[in-house]
Amino acid sequence: MPQLAAMILRGEVMAIDRGNGSGAAKVDTVYHKQIGGAIRCINRHDLDGATDACSAGLKHNPGGCEAYFLFSVVAFLLKDLGRAIEFANKGHELDPDCAEGCDILAHIQAYAGNMGDSVYFAKLSAAGESNPLLADLQVDGLDDLAKALDGAGESVSYQVDALRAFYEEDFDTAIATCEKELRLHQGNQALFLLYGRSLLGQGLISRGIAALHGALHLDPDKVHLEYGPDFRPDRLQTQMHPVPECPWHE
Repeated sequence: MPQLAAMILRGEVMAIDRGNGSGAAKVDTVYHKQIGGAIRCINRHDLDGATDACSAGLKHNPGGCEAYFLFSVVAFLLKDLGRAIEFANKGHELDPDCAEGCDILAHIQAYAGNMGDSVYFAKLSAAGESNPLLADLQVDGLDDLAKALDGAGESVSYQVDALRAFYEEDFDTAIATCEKELRLHQGNQALFLLYGRSLLGQGLISRGIAALHGALHLDPDKVHLEYGPDFRPDRLQTQMHPVPECPWHE
């Protein structure tokens, strides 16, 4: 994965100083070029270049909603719907009337299985004002709301991919994929268990223990049924929990 694009998945671009800017502030020529450059990079699927241009845009204009909406598009192209929703929501906070931003949210919420939210943002988009910096943005998958809504009943889940990576002992991928899923479905107790195991498998003991504590908090009975009534995550500090048998193996 490109280095700068990977920053999006880790949320590192959120650390940029946003200052006291406003989405309604007048856009200057420099920022206009930065956003235009980001769109051109997206069009040729240069996600590193798009991330770089958006980061530069936010440094120049911390209140620029357009950069956040484009970060959302990059996250969507990286198949991280949770992060895409986070960025798009930030852009929407900065400029609630941006028609293109609401349209992005309508599509992404549909793919996430949130039909009510998708229809809500579709209505906002129809009543909103077109943003000249985003008017020419065309992205496959974000250009046909009816098609996106057709699949809205099937909520996206990355859990199977995370489980497969875990049993292949590809713990880096398992951790990243669990984090994608947790951004969409935070109350998934089974996923917290998988996340904790993956972190322990990678040697990240304290984070693994914290994730297992989260699973214990969500459903103590289920955790105790799987691990035994005396299970305590803090006891894993010096000993890895054994990897359970892979369900795909006979």
